[in-house]
Amino acid sequence: MTLYVEVIMVIIAIEHGQSSRFSKLWLKCDSSLLCQIFSSPMVVPWSLKGRWRRCIQFCDKIEFKVSHIFREDKHCANKLTNPEVHNRLIFLWNFVMPSYISLIFFS
Repeated sequence: MTLYVEVIMVIIAIEHGQSSRFSKLWLKCDSSLLCQIFSSPMVVPWSLKGRWRRCIQFCDKIEFKVSHIFREDKHCANKLTNPEVHNRLIFLWNFVMPSYISLIFFS
């Protein structure tokens, strides 16, 4: 189930990039399996295969990069998943760094 959720979140992020007409997209994740999925898509759950193929086709047309980060290095992401943030926002795409994570980011 965890892999399914991770893949669907990647798909949503890539689909957002496509609808926003991004020409560059860099995906950073702490799941090495999720990073490997881009080179071996056989692991993608069958119910997501169609959406996954469309995402890969989009990624082939833009400057796309996927990289693995260690869990210890994702302090900013952890701050964004704080329950008090979720109480204020349902979903937000940040094009400017929120002030409450800037200190963590620059440290």
